[in-house]
Amino acid sequence: MSVKTKVSIIIPVYDAYEYLMKCVNSVICNTPAELYELILIDDKSPDSRVKKYLGSLSHPNVKVYFNKKNLGFVGNCNRGMTLTKNDVVLLNSDTEVTKGWLQNLIITAYKSDSIATVTPMSNNASILSLPNKNTNNELPKDFEIEDMSDIAKKSSSNEILSIPTAIGFCMYIKRQVITEVGLFDEETFGKGYGEENDFSMRAIKAGYINVADTKTFIYHKGNVSFQTGKSFSEEKMRKLLDKHPDFQKHINKYIKLDPLDAQTTIASFLCKKLKLNRKSQNVLFVKHVEESIGGTQVHIQHLIDGNKTINFITLSIRNDHIFVDIFSEGKLILNTSLVNETNEANEIFQEKVITSICRFFNIGLIHFHHLLNANINLLGIHKKLGIKAVFTAHDVLLISSAEQLIEHTKKGFLSKVNDSSFKSHIENLISKLNLIIYPSEYLYKKYNEVLNINTKQIVIEHGIKLLKSNKNLEHEKKKLSIAYIGPCSFQKGLKTFVNLIADTKLRNRFSWHLIGIVDPEVKRYLRQKGLKRGIHYTSDSYSNSDPSKLIEKYKVDISIFPTKVPESFCFTLSESVSLGIPAIGRNIGAIGSRIKKHKFGLTFETDKNLKRLLLDIDKDRKMLRQIYKNLDSTKITSLEEMIEKYKEVYNKIYTRFLGVSKIINNDFTLLQESLYKDVKGHSIQKRNLERLRYKVLDKVLGVVEKIKPAHSFIRTGVQIIRNLRRW
Repeated sequence: MSVKTKVSIIIPVYDAYEYLMKCVNSVICNTPAELYELILIDDKSPDSRVKKYLGSLSHPNVKVYFNKKNLGFVGNCNRGMTLTKNDVVLLNSDTEVTKGWLQNLIITAYKSDSIATVTPMSNNASILSLPNKNTNNELPKDFEIEDMSDIAKKSSSNEILSIPTAIGFCMYIKRQVITEVGLFDEETFGKGYGEENDFSMRAIKAGYINVADTKTFIYHKGNVSFQTGKSFSEEKMRKLLDKHPDFQKHINKYIKLDPLDAQTTIASFLCKKLKLNRKSQNVLFVKHVEESIGGTQVHIQHLIDGNKTINFITLSIRNDHIFVDIFSEGKLILNTSLVNETNEANEIFQEKVITSICRFFNIGLIHFHHLLNANINLLGIHKKLGIKAVFTAHDVLLISSAEQLIEHTKKGFLSKVNDSSFKSHIENLISKLNLIIYPSEYLYKKYNEVLNINTKQIVIEHGIKLLKSNKNLEHEKKKLSIAYIGPCSFQKGLKTFVNLIADTKLRNRFSWHLIGIVDPEVKRYLRQKGLKRGIHYTSDSYSNSDPSKLIEKYKVDISIFPTKVPESFCFTLSESVSLGIPAIGRNIGAIGSRIKKHKFGLTFETDKNLKRLLLDIDKDRKMLRQIYKNLDSTKITSLEEMIEKYKEVYNKIYTRFLGVSKIINNDFTLLQESLYKDVKGHSIQKRNLERLRYKVLDKVLGVVEKIKPAHSFIRTGVQIIRNLRRW
């Protein structure tokens, strides 16, 4: 539709000098000269700078008037509307318009003869506020006004949206309606607030409708373009309801329908996406779903908390489910879950989701943490995307034929099984990685014993919050206090510890403590062994509390790590050593290798060896003296040191990804616009909105089918947005 109508933009002026200059400049810069005249009417502003500024304006489209007496806001608006025969836009002086704003308002106004007024979207426009409605939204940090304008366009349905009332900050009114309905009611609403509601209701009663232009955004500071002390008081509302008893009924009906719920939802999401893409680094973490908080999750959270300048998107994969969490500045800002509801294999589904997320959020580095229940071929997906990837080997899953670590001792590693083809496939995949990180020397040696690895490899030990040492120097004169520290599970060797306590030669010779979560199954086992009394245990999780307090409380002399699983690192071992407590651990995995290397404890091979070792220590306390000396020279990696090492890794490897081609970017824009067009523009009740979102996928896929097959991965981009619970 061609835009030929000339419009009079009327700005009632009362002080607000700084905002007025910005408003006028925005109108002149963003409005085609042939479409408008700008009428500025000063209502006796006390600020002398205003008169001086208005007097200095010499633009051919600008007309300036000075009232001889203060008319009040409504009177000033009415004077402006009588100075022209054109359609008008009443524009507050604390606004800033955006590119294409007037053209959009004119086009919307003339989509139907029944339209009386048009109001754009804004950050501060009650029911038409973005991204959060009925809120004065501050412009997000580092955002430009044009950014919000772009978000309004992308989230708009481009359909006519009927609203119960225009909003006075920016109000397009057709001349025909002014002629038929009249000016603002100056007598009732002279100083402002309520006049636009009254005018809108009069227009409705005359057979017109008020609409919103949902694709146009105008910034509105708010509460600075009126004389101070004015508000929409109970008195003004009473006067409005006296004239229009059904006004509140119209408002309530609109609120119940909530037709802008989809747009505000998508706009909120786009604000978060834009914020993410403007950060220096966006890193994708890929991991498995942990039923309880384990070492991998603890480590990941440490990285997120310690790198607040990096945005992290974590994907937790469990076969046909992918859980997405997005962190910015260390805080969770978005989460969702995606489900494979198609007939395609989970492996393909996982690849498509990761590809779409990398494109959508401009991911520059994929950091693989764990691939249990995930497609192992994901280790090479970064090559297709033109970015880089790091893999942290948290355990021996990649070099084991078993899924559960407990089975490693039964089935062994790849070098001990007849699976050369799989071994070659793993070697090929990891050769594509840019770096492999191991949390312990044990894992580094184990991987290199099994695989031929040409990729760069480094060891970065997991860091911990260093705790104040509570060395117990009275161990030579008292009964030794022995503790099991950490999750109290049978898989971690708890039965070995309990059997020690049950041994008649040991039970009363030492004091025994379980420091960590003790689940009901363990408690039942203790009762069966007749050991409930005489053992101190706590329900506190060692990871959620300061273990030093518990260790000090029970005056622990020795910590025991009897796990039968080859641990890859063991956070609790680091914490024990940090507190100056000698460790006794089974000689397997990282626990055994760390103890032997640093000599901050003793190792054992069998449960019988452990019993004999404890008896020997009790007889000869000098054995502990040497361990204490070794503890003094042992350096445990702090959380801060580990985070700094990872920062170095990210800074060296990170790839700034801006899209590989204009075609792909355009295709993805098409996808977004198709999605948004389908989600929005439906004036439906909230209870139907979720159902609508679920129907979007099929419709969007019909559009995406037209895209070149080489870019078919884009179709899964919709799944990123589809089930967002916290857009």
